[in-house]
Amino acid sequence: MRKWHRWLAVFAGVFIVWIAATGMVGQIISLAGGEGHDAPPAAVAAPVASGTPGISYPIPNGTDGSPVPAKPHRKQQDLYHFIIDLHSGAYFGMFGKVISAIIGAALLFFAISGMWMYLNMFRKRKTIGRAGVFWK
Repeated sequence: MRKWHRWLAVFAGVFIVWIAATGMVGQIISLAGGEGHDAPPAAVAAPVASGTPGISYPIPNGTDGSPVPAKPHRKQQDLYHFIIDLHSGAYFGMFGKVISAIIGAALLFFAISGMWMYLNMFRKRKTIGRAGVFWK
């Protein structure tokens, strides 16, 4: 188990660092308010009711195209979506998504095998009378 854990970490490490870094940057942008989520329905309905010009957007499963006010374009939204596409692998197409899924499975393996190895070391130490949770 230890050998698999070590050798897979050599190959997966670069991708894990990439995913962790882009995820962290995405969270920072999100905390700064740069996600660019859609406005609540009341915020969209008010300008429409007042006659503010909008764009026509066909509503899925709807009966008509309702005017929806165009919201200003923000570069921070583009940055957020770009970072999230890098994080998920979507920026690199199907290949990136597959790599992202494989790295997710590798992280799961590392977590389980790491806990398993720790428990085995703990049990061995316990049998010789040195049952500390942490050791040098």
